[in-house]
Order: sequence, then structure tokens, then C-alpha cells
Amino acid sequence: MASWLSQENSFAIEEMSRRFLELHQRKKWNPSPEALAILQNIYMKVEGDMEELMEESQGDYQGGSIEIVGHQDVEAWNKSIQEVDALFDSEKSL
Repeated sequence: MASWLSQENSFAIEEMSRRFLELHQRKKWNPSPEALAILQNIYMKVEGDMEELMEESQGDYQGGSIEIVGHQDVEAWNKSIQEVDALFDSEKSL
């Protein structure tokens, strides 16, 4: 899967790898040492490949930028989650 994803969307595999490594660093994910080593190798290879691609790039590129969209930002989500928000708001007053 890693080789397919590297070819089809190197930004996605870089992002996924980076996030799992961050989870491990923050002690929120505890993979086996073998799995961690494989993930680190994938990340280093993909990052190196991306650096090579960016050397030849002439335009703007995403570069791992993430836009965070909350339910307040999407009207349909906001309507569907108002009841849940009310539950959490009432919990704060307890």
C-alpha cells in the first residue's frame, strides 16, 4: 500500500506517516518496534522524494498545509450537532 500511495499521492502518505509518528512521540500510539522502524523508513523515503520533486517545482505547492474545519463552519454539520453541543454546554455548568 505504501508504494502505491507514494506514487498516487505522496503528500497523503507523508501526512499520514508524520501524524502517526507524532502520535507515537506524544505517547498516544504504541506500535511494535518493528512497525515504528518501518514507518520511520517510509517517512524518510517519502520526505526525501518530495524534497527532490520540490527542487524542480516552479509554482506554489501545498506543502502539508492543513485547513481545520469545525462543525460551526459547515451549516449542515452545525444544525445536526446543536443538540450534542447543548449537552456539553449543560455539562459545563455542573
